[in-house]
Amino acid sequence: MIQSHIDHRNRNMSKRFILYACCIALGITSTAASIAQTGSGIILFGNVRDSALSYNLDGGKARQLDRYYLDIPAQKTQISQVIITYRDNYDGEIDPNSIDLRFKDTNLPLESTSWDKENRRIEIITKEPIPAGRSLKLVMSNVRNPFYSGLYQFDARVMGPAELPILRYIGSWVIGFD
Repeated sequence: MIQSHIDHRNRNMSKRFILYACCIALGITSTAASIAQTGSGIILFGNVRDSALSYNLDGGKARQLDRYYLDIPAQKTQISQVIITYRDNYDGEIDPNSIDLRFKDTNLPLESTSWDKENRRIEIITKEPIPAGRSLKLVMSNVRNPFYSGLYQFDARVMGPAELPILRYIGSWVIGFD
């Protein structure tokens, strides 16, 4: 009788433990899914010197219109161009007329914005060089997210004014879509 009671109690404890473990796993999974909407992600391609850049999305759902907020860290030199490249697995649509470059929530004047779909390249040219030491936010509106959910890597490079026309890699955004 006592052994039967102990076995029954152990089974109940095992069930509670399994339920508790499942709740923890679900919480971790939910947290990982929410991180895909904002944050810096992880670098899947490249080498150790690659650095993850922060971002935010308005939606983050595949096949929907969205707005991307891509953080560009302060640079040690002036910036006159921002160039974004991405892998061929990204099949989203970019609206080059809906791209802004912001400093402290103020849009900076741009000379031009372009999207070269065949070469998977987005180019933003400023009217005036942006002084060194300013953190920027690249805002892309009217973006049609890719057809499939998953992680997509965008690489950021900047170029200085004519006196310093060196294209420099500054990091990558690994953006996740549900």
